[in-house]
Amino acid sequence: MIRFDCPHCRKGLRTEDSMAGTAFNCPGCRGRVRVPQASEELNAESGREEPGSERARFVVRPFRALPILSAQRLKSIVGWCLLAALIAGGAMELIAVSLDLASWQSWLFVGIAGLAAAIVAMVIRSIATLRPPCPICRRWKKSRHIGSIQRDAISAKEALEAGDLAALRALSPEGVKIFVGISQCRKCSIQAPVEILFATQLPDLEATNGVVEPAGCGLVLLAQVTYPGSALPAFERLAKKG
Repeated sequence: MIRFDCPHCRKGLRTEDSMAGTAFNCPGCRGRVRVPQASEELNAESGREEPGSERARFVVRPFRALPILSAQRLKSIVGWCLLAALIAGGAMELIAVSLDLASWQSWLFVGIAGLAAAIVAMVIRSIATLRPPCPICRRWKKSRHIGSIQRDAISAKEALEAGDLAALRALSPEGVKIFVGISQCRKCSIQAPVEILFATQLPDLEATNGVVEPAGCGLVLLAQVTYPGSALPAFERLAKKG
């Protein structure tokens, strides 16, 4: 029997020895996983960390945003638009009946209210679905700011993208102020992968040698990477509030 951890969500997996070298989808996060050889399993077991210890290195993936016209986004946007239109139209119909308006006036008010509500819902939902979806429950993740660190921007970006938290912690606490944000599924918690975002303020742009992208709200994006959910406590301890 081969036992190993999913590199995406850290879920413990096991399979028969005959499956060594084959690939399958993790039952926890649906990420693609390759079964290690038996010798690799023994090496991994000998270096396995004790429960509660903090991992120094994680298997990470580049962040891939959901396409603008993806089926999941469109389904969510259309559903919310229809719901908003029905609620607003129904409310306006009740008002029209109470005011004893003519039939054409009632339909006009219902149509205007439904259209306006649908447009508002479309704008709000389009912005909300820019967040990544959870690969386990398919809900949209919640984004939040967890704190900031003081590090050299280039070195911090390289350590984050390499999944090397030991190197990130070892960096000298000087340089630019880097804001740390996450996108996390509230339902699945650390069982699902999280997106870690590093951003800095516009006045610090020169210190990054142009390796950043606009992120809005006066910030520029340094890096955004998908980490296993088990990395979140380490980032929360690393980042200072404020």
